[in-house]
Amino acid sequence: MYKDIIESNMTNEEKFYKIAELIHKKDDQALSEEEKLIIFVDIYLNEVNNGGFEQYFLNTEGEFADNTVKFLKKINGQNFSALLKGAIEIYTNEKDDDVRFDKLNELDNDFYELNAIDYDNLYKICVENLK
Repeated sequence: MYKDIIESNMTNEEKFYKIAELIHKKDDQALSEEEKLIIFVDIYLNEVNNGGFEQYFLNTEGEFADNTVKFLKKINGQNFSALLKGAIEIYTNEKDDDVRFDKLNELDNDFYELNAIDYDNLYKICVENLK
């Protein structure tokens, strides 16, 4: 199903988002473990890039966070994994909303400083995981 995309001349980013788009159209019950993990990473990247870790937790309630961290570690996405792990700790342990927001904001800045190579490697490994 994804072979044509994987073997295409698209960039790793284009492949990742094209595959994620196809997976989002499928019934959640029919998703393979690899497809679920693509969705978890897609949600993570989109939410944090669009509104920071605060938005990620508000929109997902952290439902996929632990699985996303495990997957990112498995595929050597250490930078993304470490940031999400730190955000989970802040989100679950910090009771003061203002302090939590400030700490998550600091992580947002670290996330936004990740470079194109970090992203490209992440996209590439996620796509290759489907093979």
